[in-house]
Amino acid sequence: MNVRDFIIITNHPDNRYTSGQTVKGKIHFKLHTGKIIQGIYVRFRGAAKVQWDESRKTESFGKEETTWVTYFGEHVYFDEQTYLIGSSDGESFELLAGEHNYKFEYNLPIGLPTSFDARLGSVAYIIKAVISMPW
Repeated sequence: MNVRDFIIITNHPDNRYTSGQTVKGKIHFKLHTGKIIQGIYVRFRGAAKVQWDESRKTESFGKEETTWVTYFGEHVYFDEQTYLIGSSDGESFELLAGEHNYKFEYNLPIGLPTSFDARLGSVAYIIKAVISMPW
């Protein structure tokens, strides 16, 4: 597929989100030639991740050794997708050549932590757009 300038534009260009916010935006791209597709969907995902390393000193054959243990955890708050055009089980159709814009809106659930990024962990809310092709 000959896609150019595929971008997601939102009303939060700093990518910082809080509980209950409405995220509005659009998917913009240019298609050089027509293409048969299943649809275009947007995936919304929110997750917290932590990771840190701890050293442990052990003795083996009278010699002290340091080993490192990495701890990692993830909690997914939500992971949803919605079709902007077409569907996962609908008929394929031709998306014509040219410039395309598809608007979306998503309400973040109540009770979420605010997004942040730190040395040991993060809370991130991600938007991903996909042009789904038939098999």
